Amino acid sequence: MHLMVTRACAVVGVLLAFAAVGAHAADLAAQVGRPADIAPSAYPYRADRPATENPPESWLLLMQYADLPFDRPVDVPAPAFERVLCGLLWEEVRPVRRIELSWETGARNRPSADELVVTCFDATDETAHTWWNPRTVRELGKPEVSEDGWTWAYAVPVDTWGVVVAVRSGKAAACAVPTIRALTTDTWKAMDVEIEWGYEPYRARLRYDGRVEAYDGVIADVQPLAGDTGTTLTGPTAWRSAAKEGSRRGVRFSLLYQGASAWRRVWPYSAQREDVARTIVTVWTRSGSFSFLAADLEHGPILAPEYGFFVRATAVQQPAPPVTPPTAGQVPGDLLTTRMDEMPGVPLVRGWANNVIPWFGANPTAETGAAGTLTIPARSVAMHPL
Repeated sequence: MHLMVTRACAVVGVLLAFAAVGAHAADLAAQVGRPADIAPSAYPYRADRPATENPPESWLLLMQYADLPFDRPVDVPAPAFERVLCGLLWEEVRPVRRIELSWETGARNRPSADELVVTCFDATDETAHTWWNPRTVRELGKPEVSEDGWTWAYAVPVDTWGVVVAVRSGKAAACAVPTIRALTTDTWKAMDVEIEWGYEPYRARLRYDGRVEAYDGVIADVQPLAGDTGTTLTGPTAWRSAAKEGSRRGVRFSLLYQGASAWRRVWPYSAQREDVARTIVTVWTRSGSFSFLAADLEHGPILAPEYGFFVRATAVQQPAPPVTPPTAGQVPGDLLTTRMDEMPGVPLVRGWANNVIPWFGANPTAETGAAGTLTIPARSVAMHPL
């Protein structure tokens, strides 16, 4: 088995997690190859809950949307705020290409398509695309409406780090708030993962009570490792893990992830587009915590010796490569239209030419044609390009 030490990293800031509570491996497998929904990894804002229940970061989304200064207290009842139904804010520019708004069937006070305006922050302008800089707001076009009429899909023509859904007039509080999905150009992959701990003698007696979460990923079916009698689940993605003699300790789970592992000699100063789409798995325990890129497991196991964790993928499911339809060969500008019963200077060969050269012909006889250093074997074909 090929073993490598990965970029085990401390968690900086707060990683937003999305664990698919109630989901199973079969649910995840069905998503392989489909566009990744990254709405769960954004800071969400919703008008149907108290201001204190929205993440503090989501107010930066509204402040940028309303073009309010950052050096003054926020006016929560500002008219621009009162029109906002919901929104998403990411920490970096993302290749979102489709926004889907879904209401529960029969929801009351749903605004009409003409009453709703969906905008995004345009990452193709010439400004620095951060939370603190000026932004260009782009309004999206008319939505594509589902057959049942309760899901509206908007095409997003540019990369973005913020999406805002608002009513053109009136107050959003009087309207039903939809659920948002943000689909990207990246597609889901799936793997089964095992994380083992406490295998070293001096760590064997430590408690590893903890949880696992994923940024830009979906976790399902968390279970203790086979034969681990010391680890018991306390929630869909949480556990208690006490020392037990003679057994492996750890958990296994199914993971929906995206991105590729980029092993560069020198990392660029600015984030590259292919580095943005990545699933980060974070393991929190009483005896140490660490994060790793899920795509790194495609190259082999991960060892984080400073905390005593060993991680490996037991199965990986990737979408089938796209089938490229065969293309017809390029038709030359000039066809060989002149039939030649003999080629000048080329014995025993006859075929087709264009003004003598170029030509394509064959020696159909049982003899070898020879002229100086030129030899045409029996029953062979030959050509002379331009």
